[in-house]
Amino acid sequence: MSTTYCPNCGTEIESGLKCPDCGIIDEHCSSCNTKFDEGDWLCPSCSTVREHCPECGTPVGDDACPSCGETKPAEIRAKDYGLTDKYSPLQWLGAGAIALLTFPVGLVVPGYLYYKCKNGGAIEQSALETWTVVLMSIIGIVAVELGGRKGAMISWGAFIALIAGIVLLV
Repeated sequence: MSTTYCPNCGTEIESGLKCPDCGIIDEHCSSCNTKFDEGDWLCPSCSTVREHCPECGTPVGDDACPSCGETKPAEIRAKDYGLTDKYSPLQWLGAGAIALLTFPVGLVVPGYLYYKCKNGGAIEQSALETWTVVLMSIIGIVAVELGGRKGAMISWGAFIALIAGIVLLV
């Protein structure tokens, strides 16, 4: 078991998170690593419920601290706070709309390749053209249909220039 020291006074903390000398409790959120405010049960950044008692630093069960008896507020005890509780209904609707819009786009590439194979045009495509379609999706399809191998090379050149520009800016 690793030794824990108080970030305030340097005293060794043998159990829990509360310093026996200065009384400070140094707990960080298990989800986002934000430091909890003194006495608060919820993370100020992501609303994750704290795992240790804000009064004594002992790990807490479902409703109350087994050491000091400090109870979680009623609104925290009544709520499950699962993974999905962090998002508002508007965020769920937005995510659902994006999923419904992007799923058909994901079917475009296999549909295009099926169309090319069925009509016998796939045999004329080079590996570069096929990989351009597979990796660049709709943009790759447009590049290959309009310019063939040359269009595929231009689209890869533009992609590499874009990545280089981003790397240079960062």
